[in-house]
Amino acid sequence: MNILETQIQFMKDLKEQMSDDNKCSMHLTDILRSDIDGTDFGSALMMIMQARKINVSDFAKNSGLVRESLYRSLTKAKCPTFMQLQRTLRGLGFEFAVIKKKG
Repeated sequence: MNILETQIQFMKDLKEQMSDDNKCSMHLTDILRSDIDGTDFGSALMMIMQARKINVSDFAKNSGLVRESLYRSLTKAKCPTFMQLQRTLRGLGFEFAVIKKKG
């Protein structure tokens, strides 16, 4: 398998995993722990939307967000705001939670 085929398979496997709520939750939590500026978290949310075949325009309308702003914030063109992240998470069936750091 060449590099391109490997990358395509990796993306296919990752998208399949993103249709599972528990795996999504663990993936998003891992990203939150390591993402400095929030852009990786936004990209992960976009990947979940793509894996679940969610139309960005319909999602934006239903969640009260502007489509262009939502798209920019979830594709690393712009760091998402807390409101955008919160509404996107809620629209996908997730929520933020604060837990005490271990150690």
